[in-house]
Amino acid sequence: LIRIHDHARSRASFAEKSGDFGKLYLISDLDEDPERIYRLYKQREYVEYAFNVYKNDLESDRSYLRDDHMLFSYMFLNLLSLYLHFQILNMISGKYSVRDVLLILSRI
Repeated sequence: LIRIHDHARSRASFAEKSGDFGKLYLISDLDEDPERIYRLYKQREYVEYAFNVYKNDLESDRSYLRDDHMLFSYMFLNLLSLYLHFQILNMISGKYSVRDVLLILSRI
């Protein structure tokens, strides 16, 4: 419906393909606009992606550290790594994966 509102699609093409669409039911106790609730729901995808990067690409799901100061330093460095991951992702624009870029940089 957003595409119809932005005039990217017509109502006729929407009605034509509406049989192919799935249905999504969200139950919420938020006193918000339904569109805002849907957008909040869609944002969770980015959080899940960040955790996936943190766990798999950065391999930072286990620390084995016992000292609090070392653990805080470890978490800070992982946060910086995650930040750099997303900065690289914004710069490469689909030509390479972040893993490819990190592999190339590791050879320097």
